[in-house]
Amino acid sequence: MFSEWLVEAYYLRTFLQLSHIPHFTTLQKFTERISGTLLGKIISSFIILTKIGQLFVGIDSSGFKATHASQYYTERVKLRRKYIKLSLAADVLQQIICTIKIRRAPTRHDSIDFRPLITKISELVPLSVVTADKGYDSEDNHVLVRDVLDAFSVIPARYVHVPIRRTCGRYRKQTNEAWLFIPNCCMVNEIRMKP
Repeated sequence: MFSEWLVEAYYLRTFLQLSHIPHFTTLQKFTERISGTLLGKIISSFIILTKIGQLFVGIDSSGFKATHASQYYTERVKLRRKYIKLSLAADVLQQIICTIKIRRAPTRHDSIDFRPLITKISELVPLSVVTADKGYDSEDNHVLVRDVLDAFSVIPARYVHVPIRRTCGRYRKQTNEAWLFIPNCCMVNEIRMKP
């Protein structure tokens, strides 16, 4: 799909100085041979080329199957399912991937990759805001972003039904209070808009 997309992406081809579009097998062989650290360095260099002052970063992760076997076959033969976990951080405003982390054992939680990704980005360009989903809810992550990197973190609480007084951590309490306030604001706006 990427090689088909390159046919239409004229400016990208001129920026990469491609005289012709590579065959899709060339890209497949490249991805099999390249290491994760080298790929991370290549991706990180794109954010330096854009010359952005501060980043508005979003972080998320996803899992992929490492084999072509169907779920039915793996359950019938009782094979252990193999997954590859990709965690990435991207500048939300410019829509540029800043850094990635590839892991072969995705059984652990998402929050384990938060610190390496965010610190790697902050070494390249200063951060302004860091957003993540509930999987990254941790006081340590808030402290890293707000106190160490001097940015603002927006990570919703994992358990919304827990009262604020029972929430651990100063920044987690502030975030939990903000998330309680946001639906009320939306409800007020909906009531005002009704005739």
